[in-house]
Amino acid sequence: MFIDRISDPDHLPPLRLVRESIAEGHRLRGAVIALGNFDGFHRGHRHLIARAQQIAAGRRPVAVMSVEPHPRQFFGVPGMQRIALPAQKHVFGRILGLDYIFEPTFDRAFAGQSPEDFVEGVLHRSLGVSHIVAGRDFRFGAGRCGDVAMLARLAAPFGISVEGVPLLEDFSSSLIRAALVNGDLRSVGRALGRFWEAAVTCTPDGVHVADEVVRPAPGHYAVADAVRGTTCNVRLDGDGRLHGLPNTIDRLLFLDALA
Repeated sequence: MFIDRISDPDHLPPLRLVRESIAEGHRLRGAVIALGNFDGFHRGHRHLIARAQQIAAGRRPVAVMSVEPHPRQFFGVPGMQRIALPAQKHVFGRILGLDYIFEPTFDRAFAGQSPEDFVEGVLHRSLGVSHIVAGRDFRFGAGRCGDVAMLARLAAPFGISVEGVPLLEDFSSSLIRAALVNGDLRSVGRALGRFWEAAVTCTPDGVHVADEVVRPAPGHYAVADAVRGTTCNVRLDGDGRLHGLPNTIDRLLFLDALA
């Protein structure tokens, strides 16, 4: 078992990261788990989590599975950049009241598992989940050969129930990435249900949007320091550099694009 405790600076309930398994008898066994990528925790993701929390009804732990690195990054999908980095994902998970995030390493061995091995070995033996929630388009197993119907069939012998949840079509990570590239922060905000928080890197040379994160269109933006609450206008260059920010900023919210 390998479980890391996430720090809790905002006095929110603790969140745990599970990398491999949960020991028999541990309180996190028996969870209701939502399956997906959860890049950005947009409104569609929160729809799945809300259903998992409804099923758990405060009597069981609630979790999500979100592998690292993102499968599209691992397979080298051209132009794939993230809405949020893992550290941000952990904070959002804590805010949403998750008990744990199952964050296994996505490598060739994990990607090559058969659907049967994934259900029996990972969900049943390693995690001991009681219920699974997934979008109706969820795919799993080597070559993405498994769907929700197969998931339900394979999970039933282990007493694990499965629910396929209808997707909220207007809210997807792909649409959010496209809107960010176009500088359309209003569409991004509608899909996320909040302002987009950009991961940034601060160096003596200035502040840059982090390399792995999707980069908004160059231009002028209204932004806010999410920690201090101060707002200002900045210019974003094509190389990701942000002009007009102090080098001590930790969390940056993009509020609106300026003419």
